[in-house]
Amino acid sequence: MNIVLTGFMGCGKTTVGKALAEKIKKRFIDTDELIQKTAGKTISEIFAEQGEKKFRKLESKTISQVSKLDNQVIATGGGSVLNPENLKVLNRNGVILFLNTSNDVILKRIENQKNRPLMSVQNQKKQVQKLMKKRMPFYTQADYILDANCSITEIVNEIQRLLCNLQVCTTVTNKKELAKALEFETDLIELRLDQLHENLNELITISSVPVIVKVQFLNQLPEVIRSPAAIVDLDIEQADDFAIQQIRRKQKLVLLSFHDFQKTPSLAQLTKILNQQMQNADIGKIVTLGTNTEDIDAIIGLLKIAKNAGFPLIAFLMGESQKHTRTLMCLKGSLLTYAHVNQPLAVGQSSLQELKQKEACSV
Repeated sequence: MNIVLTGFMGCGKTTVGKALAEKIKKRFIDTDELIQKTAGKTISEIFAEQGEKKFRKLESKTISQVSKLDNQVIATGGGSVLNPENLKVLNRNGVILFLNTSNDVILKRIENQKNRPLMSVQNQKKQVQKLMKKRMPFYTQADYILDANCSITEIVNEIQRLLCNLQVCTTVTNKKELAKALEFETDLIELRLDQLHENLNELITISSVPVIVKVQFLNQLPEVIRSPAAIVDLDIEQADDFAIQQIRRKQKLVLLSFHDFQKTPSLAQLTKILNQQMQNADIGKIVTLGTNTEDIDAIIGLLKIAKNAGFPLIAFLMGESQKHTRTLMCLKGSLLTYAHVNQPLAVGQSSLQELKQKEACSV
């Protein structure tokens, strides 16, 4: 997974990117520098000789290439966000951060620089205002917006804090696994009734973190309702008004799940499912089989819809090739991801130890 920095020229993408990459042991790539190296010309020369349109084509080609690599900190050009395709390919394997800087700070930083062709104008203040107004709607599509008017150290520390903000729910079947999950500081516990090897109430009582109980069949519901579980997980296909009311009467949260083990439906179809969840549940969960980049786009789009609606949604893709989405989607708005402490319960599921190690290393 990559960390992608966006923002206006002079906001500190290159400086912050280098400092962050060094701190978390990732490779740093500046797309502007890579374009210059590939073209054998400075950006000012490309603008002067071939125009901005040619430069944007080179920029998009470069972004398409670097987005396919992994474990990088990528600093993008200030105007790269204007091409929706650039944002789309960067989103598929990266968490995008917008370094938001005031116009006054930007003007101060770039006033004596001669290598910025779009600033070769008489009134730089007016030019910054014009470009910023045009680009801001695209910058703000980032996963996170950071105040970049502070020091480099403060920005890097804030990025690390954001990247470590993974909520992990660990599925366990017995006391031994529960103890191990708690030792590795899981955030939640999931108990699946069809896989439990020990008493449900006893396991919930032992847990020091909230417990989600997955109900496979409605005839299991009375036992779960009587338990101290905080959250009850029902498949959306089997949930009815009566079951939901029973859960809520006991002051428990309702989690409605949708799984597709064959494919990822279209964003339009997923949105219909999400709307059902928003009407009837406290939390939604949508997990599908991912096989291509369009599936990633669909889940990212779904998380944006849920985020705009203020609805807590768990969403990611199944499949070994989509393993990175279990972490990536958490950083894009998914409420949590799932882990194991013994054996994977689904293809592509990570161990709790692996996820916590990623947290410690800032992903």
